[in-house]
Amino acid sequence: MSFVAFEQRGPIGVLTMNRPEALNALNEQVLRDLNAALDAVEANDEVLVVILTGAGRSFVAGADIGQMKDLTPVQAKKFGSYGNQVFLKLENFPKPVIAAVNGFALGGGCELSMACDIRLASEKAKFGQPEVGLGITPGFGGTQRLARIVGVSNAMELILTAKTINAARAQELGLVSHVYPPEELMDKAMELAQAIHDSVGESCYESIEKVAKACDKETKKEVLAHRGEAMYRFVAPFDPVGIMSFGSTDVGDVSWNCPTAQAYVATWAAGTPGHSWQVVSQGKSGLAHKGLIYAAKAMAGAAVDMIEDPEIIKEAWAEMEETLEGDTYHCPIPDGCKPRAIGMTK
Repeated sequence: MSFVAFEQRGPIGVLTMNRPEALNALNEQVLRDLNAALDAVEANDEVLVVILTGAGRSFVAGADIGQMKDLTPVQAKKFGSYGNQVFLKLENFPKPVIAAVNGFALGGGCELSMACDIRLASEKAKFGQPEVGLGITPGFGGTQRLARIVGVSNAMELILTAKTINAARAQELGLVSHVYPPEELMDKAMELAQAIHDSVGESCYESIEKVAKACDKETKKEVLAHRGEAMYRFVAPFDPVGIMSFGSTDVGDVSWNCPTAQAYVATWAAGTPGHSWQVVSQGKSGLAHKGLIYAAKAMAGAAVDMIEDPEIIKEAWAEMEETLEGDTYHCPIPDGCKPRAIGMTK
């Protein structure tokens, strides 16, 4: 029996922490079951949005202290490290995750909710990081995520006082987006999940159309075959003759002297005006983080390919020379011109 139950409702997957007799407290087996459940949901192409909640009167009441007190220092370190891996997987999950916090979200439970993209709460929900009362610190990323969400001062107060707050106060601090009567929480979470699905469905249809218009005839057919699918399900094929978006980059000079490739990933919502405060504010979002992680993986993978197959590098140099057609780089800055140091008048 798994301590994490899964239910699929159309395009929405519901994960339920299912250890109600222990208030869904986290032990090693619960973490392993959650890790396996996340892998299964990620592999399920029919599920596009995820809701995470708890069985009974608790979301997750924290780590299982009964188990933790018997751990050796080495075992405790392994437990903490594994928990952080699972929570990081949740934070970087490729599908939107809504935490429907139905009751106690203390310690590891509060940290679990903060690893989700959106948090909704029941009026009966309680939040807190009470670890200092046990002589320890939050171990599953609470010191970092809480400060990012509610600000350093509020996070310090909650952590150092071990204070437990109700749902209304959590909403005031920005820890949760909405608070609902207990009987309405899951319905509201489902409504939000459906709205996200519907919004993504419409926007991805439009985005795929735009991608297709920029491609040649054969590539266009390949792209349009994905109409109606979520954008993350496919990677638009490389189209060297299509329309590209341009921008300034420090690698411009380098690209004249060395084969250069650029990775384009989403770090803000489609349609956001460039060079705007909205772009800046979205730069600290989970979306931006996931986009950069995706780019980093692509760049690292490309580096490994080139190390294992040096012919790729030779082909890249040949392609660059063919593209330049003998043209050479001329720096637009005159020889002998040096930038003036800040504060100098001459």
